[in-house]
Amino acid sequence: MRERVDERHKRVLRLVREYGSVRISDLATELGISVETARRDVAALSDAGLVRRLHGSALWPTARLSPREARLARLAPEVPAAAPLVLGMVVPAAGYFYPSVIR
Repeated sequence: MRERVDERHKRVLRLVREYGSVRISDLATELGISVETARRDVAALSDAGLVRRLHGSALWPTARLSPREARLARLAPEVPAAAPLVLGMVVPAAGYFYPSVIR
C-alpha cells in the first residue's frame, strides 16, 4: 500500500529538522522513494515555506548556511514575488463564436 503524500511530507520534515540539512539523494534513500519524488516533495515543502531548498539539499529554515551554500544562494536568480500570469490561446479563426471565448 502506498504512503499518502501528507504522511511522506511529515517524514521529510522530521528528517530535515533532525539533521538540519539533508541531500535530496540521501533523503530519497532514507525514505525509500525515487529521487524525483524527493525533489517534488522538497519543492512543495519549500513553496509552503516549511524548508529551504538549495542546490540538491533541503535545509531546515533556521539552519545556518555553509559558506558554499551561501555562495550558491547569492548566485541563484531572483524569483519575482508575484509574477504576472500569462494565458495563451490558439483558435482556428477569429470569427464565428470565438470572439466571445477570447474575451
